Formats: sequence, structure tokens, C-alpha cells
Amino acid sequence: MSKKKKVIIALETLLSGYYCPILFAGLAYLITASPEFVCEFKNQLLRVLELHVENLEGYSQRAFYWAAIAKPLAQKEPLRVCQAAIKACTSHPNFFQLGINPHMFPLVSLLELLWDDPQARACLIKAAQTGQVGRQLQSWVKHKCQRRKLQ
Repeated sequence: MSKKKKVIIALETLLSGYYCPILFAGLAYLITASPEFVCEFKNQLLRVLELHVENLEGYSQRAFYWAAIAKPLAQKEPLRVCQAAIKACTSHPNFFQLGINPHMFPLVSLLELLWDDPQARACLIKAAQTGQVGRQLQSWVKHKCQRRKLQ
């Protein structure tokens, strides 16, 4: 079966509302290995991110694959990915701490990409200020803002 056919099957299944961790991981791999699929299936991939953001709670491996799908989309649709990332961080129970094993914070690398976009950065800061987001996002934004002041 061709890679494109595998992407289509994974997207159709995930867009139907059914969450399958194996398909999600496979989709993340296919997108990472073949960036052309990001352009071709951008809207469907964004919808998958938005649809399955609630399936990340408590599972760092799921968040890792979710972030792998989101990273190439962050460059094309930073605000839409930012909104989904904020929702993804909401259920994360831990505070961000510099120097801790990065596998504890699989979404931080995505947040770093979003921070580079001025509109996404403003959105992240605003979300953190509301207090309606998870401790991870609040503590990470606080860290970034303190670091920025020092520079």
C-alpha cells in the first residue's frame, strides 16, 4: 500500500471520531517522513489535531505524536495550531521546569515553535494570563517572559 493511501486511511479513521493510537503514531511518522503530505492534507490534519486534543490527557507518548503532527502545521497555520496547543496543555498536570527530562513535556518543543510567531506568542501569553489553562502552559510562559526580560 502506498504512503499516500496510508495517510488517507489514517485521516479518514481519525476524522470519523475514532481514536486509534497506532494510526495516530503512524500518521505522525508518515508526515515527518514525507513533508509533502502536510501541504496536501493541511486542513484534514488540523482537524485531526483539534478533534483529538482531548485524547492526550495523561499520556506523554500520545502528546509526543500529537506534537509531531502539529509542528509542521505550526509554520503554515500558527494561530490554529496555537489554539489546539493551548487546549492540549490545559490537562497537563505538571509545572514546567527547566532541566527536567524533556520527555516529561512533549508539547514544549511545539510551544517553542509557536513562540517565534508574534501572533501565536500573544495568544499564548493571553491564555496563560487567564489562568484557565494548565499549569504547564502557565509556568512555561512565565519562564519565557522572564527569560525575555533578562535579554
